Amino acid sequence: AKLAQPEKLCVNMKDKGIKIYAIGVGVSDHSKAILQTCATTVENYYDVTNASQLQSVFEHIAGDIAMMRISN
Repeated sequence: AKLAQPEKLCVNMKDKGIKIYAIGVGVSDHSKAILQTCATTVENYYDVTNASQLQSVFEHIAGDIAMMRISN
């Protein structure tokens, strides 16, 4: 099956070792599935139903990135 351009981009980035975080804000089930597939792992996808959740999501991602820098 031929991949759509966004999916191809995600696969290429993951193949190069780039860690991908994805955040869906009030997205459809179809878009959610695409974002979940694009994220490096299921844990790297965040489903946000309201903008007030964004700050904690970004703080979690920043903490994860900081831990990666410490371990590398």
